[in-house]
Amino acid sequence: MSAREVLISVLVTAGVLSTGAASAETDYMGHCTGDVTISAENIVAACTVFLTDSYHGNPNWDMPRAMDYQATAYERLGKSDFALAELKTDISKYNWFTPAWEHLGELLEKLKGPGMLEATLDAMLRANPNDADVLNEACWYCAKKGEQLDAALADCDAALQLKPGDADILDSRAFAHFRKGSFAQAIADASAALAKNPKMATSLYVRGLAKLKSGDAAGGNTDVGAAKGIDGKITDTYAAYGVTP
Repeated sequence: MSAREVLISVLVTAGVLSTGAASAETDYMGHCTGDVTISAENIVAACTVFLTDSYHGNPNWDMPRAMDYQATAYERLGKSDFALAELKTDISKYNWFTPAWEHLGELLEKLKGPGMLEATLDAMLRANPNDADVLNEACWYCAKKGEQLDAALADCDAALQLKPGDADILDSRAFAHFRKGSFAQAIADASAALAKNPKMATSLYVRGLAKLKSGDAAGGNTDVGAAKGIDGKITDTYAAYGVTP
């Protein structure tokens, strides 16, 4: 059975539907969090209370996030089946919520082997064929991983067709180009993003790295320094992706 067929069998009862993102966002979720210093049992309990209260009130953007946190807590407890069920419910209710799709793909990859993450991202895109934000997230996710970079660039290109000149999408495509070693294109996309948002630390950082790789030490160090001035943790963020100056 192919990875795609396995994924279909996993999601067959999930009933992935088109739903709109709710507008409100709650400021406080208590112990319903991704904080690993809090016990998984407490997170599950807190998220259950939060979701129950939310279902009886006005739905908000934090509901899919709470379900994702709860799934992570179930994983920490060794309850993969519960985690899978929570993530399937999450994407069935909020198919635009890309972190749940990514989490599901990563978990399926652990449980069922290679190919499941790619198949899950493909399913996410099929469920949201005209959503520029979802296409951008797929592009960004693959760029972070340094994997499927041709597909990442295609997703960013499609997103830009829907949102021409969008700074966030240009930022993602710049990183995908950088990961491919296409430094001139990375610089061009990062510069275009910065023309829209001069304080975008990620584009400054990637443009700086691309300049360094291209032999422009002065320009690269200037951009990297400017990025650090905006986001003091940006070096650590990209180091976690395996990218360093």
